[in-house]
Amino acid sequence: MPKTVVYKRVGLEKNDFKATFTIIYPRIKILGSKSVEQKIIKSLNYEKVFDYSLDDEIKKFSSLENVYYKLNYNKNGFLDITLFMETLGAYPWTTKEYFVFNLKTGEQININKLFNPGSNAQLTKKIKTAMLRELKQRQISPEDALSFQYPSITIEQIQLDNIEGFSINDKGLTFIFDYNFNFASKADEPAGRYFFGWAELKPFIKPDGLLGKFIR
Repeated sequence: MPKTVVYKRVGLEKNDFKATFTIIYPRIKILGSKSVEQKIIKSLNYEKVFDYSLDDEIKKFSSLENVYYKLNYNKNGFLDITLFMETLGAYPWTTKEYFVFNLKTGEQININKLFNPGSNAQLTKKIKTAMLRELKQRQISPEDALSFQYPSITIEQIQLDNIEGFSINDKGLTFIFDYNFNFASKADEPAGRYFFGWAELKPFIKPDGLLGKFIR
C-alpha cells in the first residue's frame, strides 16, 4: 500500500487552501533483492526527480499541491511507473516523469538500449509518422505543436532521444512525447502517446535483449 502524508506549512492559517500539501509515496518491495529494491527507491526520490526541497516547501514556499505516482505495469521483469507533481502558481501545472525499471538489476531502462543497433532511425521515422497523423487529425501544424517544448527544431529533426519516455504492457510499447502546451492552450494539446504492438516492433527489437521475450 502507498504511504500518504499531508504536510502542514509553517506560518499559514489552517483555513488557507495552501496550508497543506499531500505526497503519496510508493512502497517498493522486491522479493529476494534488497539492493535492487533500494536502487529503485533511490531513483524514485521525489525531491531529486522534481528538484524541490521538502523543508523549503513546508517553511518557505506555497506552490506545491500534490505529488503522487501511477503504477502502469509490474510484470515480466519490468516496473513501469509515472511520477506526478501538481503545483499552483499563476496557473495550475502538472509535471510528469516516466520510469521503466529492469527488476533484475534495478536499473532504469534507456529506450536506446532496447533496439537493434542502427535501427533507431527507422523506428524514429515510424514514431514521427504517428505524430504527424495525430497532428493532422487535430488540425495543428507541426511548427505550432513543437513551439512550446522544442521551438528550435522541426519534426523532421526529432530523434529518439527527444522522446520523453515509454510505457510497456503485454501488447506493446507506447512512446511518450509531451508537447507541454502552455496553460491557455492546454485543451488543444495532442495526447502524444504513440502505441506500437510487438509484431510491428519486432524488426527493431534485439531478440536476446530485454524485450526479446515479447517477440518469440
